[in-house]
Amino acid sequence: MDCDILINNAVVIDGSGSSGRQQDLAVVGDSIAAIGDLGGCTAAEVVDASGLCLCPGFIDIHAHSEFNVLIDAGRSKLMQGITTEVCGNCGLSAAPLLGMAREQRRAALAGFGLEPDWTTMAGYFDRLERTSLRTNIALLAGHGNLRGSVIGYGPEQATAEQLGEMCALLAEAMDCGCWGLSSGLIYPPGAFANVDELARLASVLKKYGGFYATHMRSESDHLIEAVREALEVGRRAGDHARCHHLPKRLLP
Repeated sequence: MDCDILINNAVVIDGSGSSGRQQDLAVVGDSIAAIGDLGGCTAAEVVDASGLCLCPGFIDIHAHSEFNVLIDAGRSKLMQGITTEVCGNCGLSAAPLLGMAREQRRAALAGFGLEPDWTTMAGYFDRLERTSLRTNIALLAGHGNLRGSVIGYGPEQATAEQLGEMCALLAEAMDCGCWGLSSGLIYPPGAFANVDELARLASVLKKYGGFYATHMRSESDHLIEAVREALEVGRRAGDHARCHHLPKRLLP
């Protein structure tokens, strides 16, 4: 068999739970073609992995690298063995960037020499396409971005018109390929949103099969109430609801 890359003599850990075994691995294009004793295989590139382990890339399911990848193209995560990241968690995402959300983000990124030249999720995806990414990125749309773009960072409750604008921005993000909506209810501006606002936004996701993920309103004294709120949002919207940073409660 001919292949593009042949990795010889690696201890292969395949993720099945079985012990690692010394094997060879052949790659054709962007797919694994064979694993085993491949002594008869020829390749354009041969890597001797004696004394090294070979395993599937790790998935970082809770990352905040949506801006970092524009600076280092994912190299820092790839050096840790991470090949896929889920970004846009805790209500903070790369887009939309309008109004006060844009002003705040521009100030935060100035020290890195990064100027956000996009306002919508479509613009951010275009920017990603020009970055030569080394990793895979799955994106969530941040409720903080939606609220900051339309309402700002104050405690005002969303009007029907503002909520409609936020829903339209979320639908645009989902049309671009986002996986769901994230919220950060323990800090502004997410802390000012009520369940009605969150459920209305999360209902946009049902059409896309997306999910709602939340950095809950409390992780200590009001933990149970915070979990109930997350479940209520998911129930009203008809979505899967996921609680991030869920702590272990100490038993008496």
